[in-house]
Formats: sequence, structure tokens, C-alpha cells
Amino acid sequence: MQTTSPATGAVPPARGQRRGGLTLIELLIVVVIIGMLVAMIAPALLGAFSTARDAAVINEIKQLESAVTAFKAVYGIEPPSRVIIYEAPAGWTGDTESRALIRRIWPQYDFTTAHHATNFNRDLTGDGDADDEIRLNAGEALVFFLGGVVNRSTGAAEGFAKNPARPFLSASTAASREGPFFEFDPARYVDLDSNFSTGSGAGNAVWGWREYRDNLPGQTKPYLYFSSREGRGYQTLTTAIDGTFVDVYRVFNPTSSTATPNAPGVGATFSSAYPAHKPQTFQIISPGVDGFYGKGGVFNPDKPLSWLADVGDYDNLTNFHGGRLKR
Repeated sequence: MQTTSPATGAVPPARGQRRGGLTLIELLIVVVIIGMLVAMIAPALLGAFSTARDAAVINEIKQLESAVTAFKAVYGIEPPSRVIIYEAPAGWTGDTESRALIRRIWPQYDFTTAHHATNFNRDLTGDGDADDEIRLNAGEALVFFLGGVVNRSTGAAEGFAKNPARPFLSASTAASREGPFFEFDPARYVDLDSNFSTGSGAGNAVWGWREYRDNLPGQTKPYLYFSSREGRGYQTLTTAIDGTFVDVYRVFNPTSSTATPNAPGVGATFSSAYPAHKPQTFQIISPGVDGFYGKGGVFNPDKPLSWLADVGDYDNLTNFHGGRLKR
């Protein structure tokens, strides 16, 4: 039976009845506990997001590999990663290397017929003349050979004409096409050396092509692509990419367990004496979240961080290692 207070007439709280609300001390304890949980969970969540983003890039690299395979199925070889395309017939005369590469892809390519605006338009750059050269390397070659010629009005990749003598004809001239071999997202094209829309030199004679960046947030640098020339060996890079990347990735595994690749007396850091990763095919390299390629060179997944030539290499994503080079 519940009684009332003789002084006030109020009913006292029943035994076991809780107060409505938290005291300041209890509230502070709850805040501290929540803060501790957030501190414990946040790194795991950030790590999960980072891993998911990396996995998306790795998946896209695999798609690019499949596109290279599709190109090879049609043309017999993997795309070269360094070649010059000449608009004028005279340009091919002194460049036997580029001529041989194009001849392997298109054995019937017409190197001699002069430019004709209607019947044989050689103006790949869209600048109104046909005396330019398009120098393709690294990421540019990947986009050119997997995407094909470009409609300069819309920017769309059109693949290549099935005309074996004139594969660079536009879709408006030759409707029967091969490719594109990869569906490039137009929003992710970049032009690292600013030579796709404007040439350089006398008469704007030297041009380049677009590159393609990965899908990491805020990425501004493109994928790099290097061909081993079907097992004949990678060529040492004559021009550093972005001023830093100077060689493909190689396997450094000397007999001395104490040797490091950059130590004096061991040999050149980027020596071709070290076997390359993917020696029979090609390397595709993303600069990772930091946007820096590093220097390339030796990489051994079983060795410590010091075995990479530059910290910029650590988070690079490639087609020869399942994840970042080093975490």
C-alpha cells in the first residue's frame, strides 16, 4: 500500500523506479565510451574503404588486360607502347622501328599514298594539314590502340577501319570498324603532356594523344602501359614520365641477402640485368592515391620498404601484384 508524505502530500517513488534522464557524470561516461568505439572502428572503416577503392582499380586493370588480349586476337600482336604515327608518307622513310611496328599490326598499311582530303584523309590531329607526327608512349599508346582514331568533333573513340591499307580512316569515311576494344569513360581522359589538342614545333608538327586515369577519387595522373615487345625485353625509358618514373618494375634478388638495390657497388638501380615483372607481356601501372609514380625499378614483395627506389612507388597498383606494392 502506497502512502503519502505527511508534510507535502506527495507520493514517494516506488522502490526500483528509475529516474527519467542521465546525470552529467553518466552522460560523460557514455560520450567517452562512444569516442573509444569510434576510435577503434574508424581505422577499420577507412581501411575497408581504401581496400575497396584499390580493388576497383585492380579490377579495371584486369579489364584493360582483357582489352589488350582482344586487340591481339584481331591484329596478332599486343599494342606497342612506343611508336610514332606519321601523317605524311615521307615521315616513315627514316623511322624503320615505327614502320616495322605498324607493318606488323597492319601488314598492308599504305605508307606511300599522298594525303587526299576526301579519298585518303591522313589528318589524324584535325589541324587541317597532313604533315604532323603523333608520338605515342606509355599511357598514350594504351588509349590509342585500344580506343582507335578519334572523332575530333565529339571526342569519341571510333576504333579502326577494317580497310587493311588505311586503318586510320574516320568512321564517316569507313563505316566497317574494329574496336574500340575498351569502353573509356570520357570524363577520365587526361592529357599529361598537353599535346593532344595542340602540337608543338614548326607547323605544329609534333603531337601526342590522350591518356586515361584510374577511378580513384581526385586522381589526375594516367595509367602507364609498357610493352615487353612480346618477350624481346622492355626498353629503358628515354623520357621520364612526370619527371620521376624512369624504368619498368624489375625483380631484384641477388645472392647476397644484405644487398639493397640502391647500394653502391650492387649495380645500376634500374639495370636491365634484373629480370622484369611480366617479362613476356606488358606492365600496366596506376600511380595510386598519392598521384605519384615513384621511380620504378626493382620491386620484390618479400623485401622491406627500402627496396623500393622511391616512396612514390609504395601505393602504386599494377597488373603483376595483387594490391599496393607496399602498405
